[in-house]
Amino acid sequence: MPAIALGVPLILLAIARLGGFQGWELAAFDVLMAHRGDGGLDSRFSIVEITEADINQYRWPLSERLLARALDRLQTARPKAIGLDLDLDKGSRSLESALMLQLDADNVIAAHTIDTKATEAIPPPEIVPPKRVGFNNIEIDSDNVVRRSWLALPSPNSDPHYSFSLRLALAYLQDRGISLEPVPHTSAKLHAKFQLGQAVLSPLQSSSGGYTHLQLNGSQILLNYHSPNPKVRRITFGQVLRGEVEPDLIRDKIILVGSTAPSLKERFNTPYTRTGDREVRMPAVFLHAQMTAQLVDAALGKRVLFWWVPDAVEVLWLLGWSGLGGVISWKLKHPGKLAGAIVLALLGLGAIEWGLFALKVWIPPILPLVGFLVTIGGVAIYKFLYNTFYDSLTGLPNRLLFANHLKLASDRLELTPDERLGVIFLDVDRFKAINGCLGHKAGDRLLKEMGGRISQCLRSADRVARVGGDEFAILVDRIKDVRDATSIARRIRKQLKRPFYLSGQSVFTSASMGIAMSNGSHRDLLRDAHTAMYRAKGLEKTQPEVFDPSMESQAIAQFELELDLRKSMAHTFLFEASDDQTRKWLEDENSHLPHSQFGEEFRVYYQPLVSLKSGKIAGFEALVRWQHPTRGFVSPEEFIPVAEKTGLIIPLGMWILREACRQTHQWQMQFNAPSIVSVNLSGKQFAQVDLVAQIDRILGQTHLDPHSLKLEITEGVVMENVEKTIETLRKMKALNIQLGIDDFGTGYSSFSYLSRFPTDTLKIDRAFVRCMGEKVENRAIVQTIVMLAHTLGMDAIAEGVETREQWQQLRDIGCEYGQGYFFSKALSGREATELLASQPRWSLALDACLHGVGESGMAGE
Repeated sequence: MPAIALGVPLILLAIARLGGFQGWELAAFDVLMAHRGDGGLDSRFSIVEITEADINQYRWPLSERLLARALDRLQTARPKAIGLDLDLDKGSRSLESALMLQLDADNVIAAHTIDTKATEAIPPPEIVPPKRVGFNNIEIDSDNVVRRSWLALPSPNSDPHYSFSLRLALAYLQDRGISLEPVPHTSAKLHAKFQLGQAVLSPLQSSSGGYTHLQLNGSQILLNYHSPNPKVRRITFGQVLRGEVEPDLIRDKIILVGSTAPSLKERFNTPYTRTGDREVRMPAVFLHAQMTAQLVDAALGKRVLFWWVPDAVEVLWLLGWSGLGGVISWKLKHPGKLAGAIVLALLGLGAIEWGLFALKVWIPPILPLVGFLVTIGGVAIYKFLYNTFYDSLTGLPNRLLFANHLKLASDRLELTPDERLGVIFLDVDRFKAINGCLGHKAGDRLLKEMGGRISQCLRSADRVARVGGDEFAILVDRIKDVRDATSIARRIRKQLKRPFYLSGQSVFTSASMGIAMSNGSHRDLLRDAHTAMYRAKGLEKTQPEVFDPSMESQAIAQFELELDLRKSMAHTFLFEASDDQTRKWLEDENSHLPHSQFGEEFRVYYQPLVSLKSGKIAGFEALVRWQHPTRGFVSPEEFIPVAEKTGLIIPLGMWILREACRQTHQWQMQFNAPSIVSVNLSGKQFAQVDLVAQIDRILGQTHLDPHSLKLEITEGVVMENVEKTIETLRKMKALNIQLGIDDFGTGYSSFSYLSRFPTDTLKIDRAFVRCMGEKVENRAIVQTIVMLAHTLGMDAIAEGVETREQWQQLRDIGCEYGQGYFFSKALSGREATELLASQPRWSLALDACLHGVGESGMAGE
């Protein structure tokens, strides 16, 4: 970004030096000038205008006799100064004596036109002394607008020639003792400064005020217009000749005599012409009135002269606005905020320019305006390209740029067959847990530090990229074999084992890695490395896993399983629709689902929950079974993880819950006996915002007593976000349903949190139950869990009860309930109904239950 903020001004300055912005800068000057508002009446001036009617009556050019008579009548009223903006550039012998007599007066200033390109001026009338003669040349810019006023023109053999307006101002000011003096330490040469009363006349430089290489052959200042036409008294030439002028309009005033007749074409464009009113073209005599008034005001101490900043200040002004544009575009990402900041900045620039202009300080605004906008655009384009190819958080290349690097490296291998390349795919372990516990800022910082540590382990030929949320890919180039890639992967692992200091504490993490090597078969190395990484993560291997083609076949098999799962779930409704549509359909209050909502493939099975003390059925645990038409029976251990990963577990879990509640209510109505059904909630289900509302709706639709429903959540799920878990469990408990923690002892519970959970049961994992008979210590573990449950006011449930001895041991240590193959396998709804009808009761004295099913059963719960 700094390079853009500096490069844009340099380019714009080069364009400005070639005149690329001069027209715009001068137009901006015109806009500010034209919108200042009109000034008041200037009582110091009166203009004797030669109108079209005067020309028709007295002819043009006016006779010297008429001009002498008019001057005589004006002098009678005793004006301060009379300026003749008329052509008198001829020798005095050609003038009538009457006119020569009038021109001899001390307060008459004559005007003449000189050739600004010649070294010598055309001589004025000899009867008028040089101090009462000024040139009336008007400088016109390249766009035919008058913005500058002459002060002086050089003369190689004498003092500079002064302008008609300056001579007229000096004549008016002479009674006040004001004269034109050179500023000390300056010469009277071209561009010299002069002191006029309280004002210092600083001439324009060649690039001042928005001009580019201004062609100067004399001293000039910017013209400060008062209004489109001067607010002065206007008297026609005919009125003067006829004596129809009030003396007060002449006495002690500056009188300018000149033509305003359109036929003479002595009219000029001014900044006001751009307003659209083409009638504001100003006659030359009015321009001289504007110039004279500006000089008189300046001499008397009014701030009317424009001060323009030096070129160095203009450059700093440009750099400042370009830098501001870069900062705004870089920092603000939201389009609305960016647009608002741009508008505010532009309004600020306009306000500053307007305020400075009101103080008679002129700094051209177009260059900083263009610099501001172009820098914003340049930074926006840079950000777009950067975000297209780089990760904004870590600054590393993203997946797109990494793929480009990989392609270039792969193409090079065709020219260098002796070399090989590899890709290391890295996924951060437990990143979600770190993000959830310490916050997203800590997670972002972890990723940034990991990117830095990985980069430190690489050679100059290697490339690292962030290709996913917590995933990195490393291109290992110019290596000999897989051992080189493995060595780099181990160096990375060693670096990542060091603690990360996040949110004031040390955090330890690790990463699962997969490696894929080029073998000349044009395989997708990034995909292969990703596949190997998932294999390493699934096997919980601490060392990098190298890709093998068999891994791809396993990935394909899992993908095909996912497709079959989606198709099977689509038997009843179009699951390819969005999950929101599916959820809306499931939650429809008028929806009463049939017994087998997912056709003949998905069914809910029920495993009895037995009281270890009485041997009677206390309830059932609902379990899902999938009978695929071609695959046959698909184990829950095989398809449930796929459903979890794809999010299909959400609609599937809601269907299981609804079906279990419906079946349980049917049993209660049929056998007139209370029964409890346990349903497992997955992590994705538990994370739903509207989970409690869905459960309440299902209970209402199936008419099941809430106390007959128990929801079981695994230990890992409840500990993922403890505070939110407690809040959700309390909302569930408010529905009067029962809650249980499943597979207790296999996770990472904190006893301090466990006491805050409003749960009713702890379920002991089958792994502990299975090992009870092997060692005394194993039985002690189970006994400790049972005692913990009782201490917390909960019942204990043991799963995986397979022998009479396990039942006996569990009952002896006070465990209330058990389930497992010793009592029954998981049964279909029809089989469970028949079992309930037989009113079974298991006994420790028998090998089988009374009126029930024996020990044999289907594998898998």
